[in-house]
Amino acid sequence: MFKKILKFKLLAVLTIIVSMVSVLNVYSASWQPTKRLTNNIIEDTCATLGVGSFGSSHIIYAESDGATSSLVYLTNASGTWVKTYLKTGSQFFCPVDLKVSKSNKIHFTYQSAYDVSTDKGIVPDTSEVYYGTNTSGAWKLWRLSNNSVADFAPQLAVDSSGKAHIFYTRKVLVSGRIVPQVRYVTNASGSWVYKNISTTTYGSYAGDLAIDSLGKLHASVVIHSSPIKRDVWYITNQTGSFVKSRVSNTEIFCNGNCAVGEVGFTHYTPKIALDSTGKVHILYTVESLLRGDEHPDYSLFTTDNKLAGWVKNKINFGFQFPLSAHDFSVDKNDKTHIVLDIGYTTASEIKYVTNPSGAWVVQKITTSLKDWRPRLGLDQNNKVQVAWLRKDTSGDFEVFFRKQQ
Repeated sequence: MFKKILKFKLLAVLTIIVSMVSVLNVYSASWQPTKRLTNNIIEDTCATLGVGSFGSSHIIYAESDGATSSLVYLTNASGTWVKTYLKTGSQFFCPVDLKVSKSNKIHFTYQSAYDVSTDKGIVPDTSEVYYGTNTSGAWKLWRLSNNSVADFAPQLAVDSSGKAHIFYTRKVLVSGRIVPQVRYVTNASGSWVYKNISTTTYGSYAGDLAIDSLGKLHASVVIHSSPIKRDVWYITNQTGSFVKSRVSNTEIFCNGNCAVGEVGFTHYTPKIALDSTGKVHILYTVESLLRGDEHPDYSLFTTDNKLAGWVKNKINFGFQFPLSAHDFSVDKNDKTHIVLDIGYTTASEIKYVTNPSGAWVVQKITTSLKDWRPRLGLDQNNKVQVAWLRKDTSGDFEVFFRKQQ
């Protein structure tokens, strides 16, 4: 069965302004019909999406029959959908991130696990991080870690020279307890070079990664300030060395268990994007247990540093259902595009949120109540493409796809 794997300018003074937004109005963008891209006896997991030149779509996902797993590449660059198998093995594969260069070359990261007991985002002790590309024509895969530790959630950015920059999380044993730490690896110099980025006392998780036109990195991470508190932070190397600033400055309690994705008071994995002026936008979800109510209250926040401080906008959905901000992007006109799933394990749907005229609007883009983990891409005309997983009648997940007209 499908198991969730998680897959989250420095300011001298941090200023946060909260703007409450009313319940969203319904949006009516035109979409092409939904396409089912796989029809397997076995299960598909962990699909990730990238958009290439002229709007071509590129998807990497994993097939698993419970005993073996295959890493699969899907594209419609030739006009029809073509499938290529990249690797098959006894591990459990999970593609995490994918980028497409201007020349339509693919760069992607994935993690593998030898123990697939990953309920509630609990990463096994023997997971590994990989990077793959077809820049030289043939597909090549690099193993960036070994199975003596748990490395997971590799986030990818590719510079103008086609070099890879990857943030990922490593579980480290410190004083008898497991502490997650953020690491950075790059082949910018030709060989792979590693660096510890965030080694806090109580742990930190890699969120997302972007790179600007000057080759400088911008990352979102989650950092624990205590065993029961955590916040979203921003990390960049714009000045040369990596420095960080806190984006969310409220105390978020985790009821003693701050594992990513588990119920408590939780920041879901924060996503990051850059606008046309190079300003940073961060999207994250906050989950809080309401007093006297067993159902959490989920709040979606967008944060940017366009003004003299971090400006935070709350997107109010007007109900209390689990939601997870799985992907977002900022287009050439500095408009934001978000896809998320809303619901529970037994019933979930995909919604699209955007701000074309300034106010936030929402549109449901799937009719099934069994849709999870959407990934978003934008083409050269700012049209949205979405890939996601849908549970079929047999209980297995398949890959589905839809794009705007």
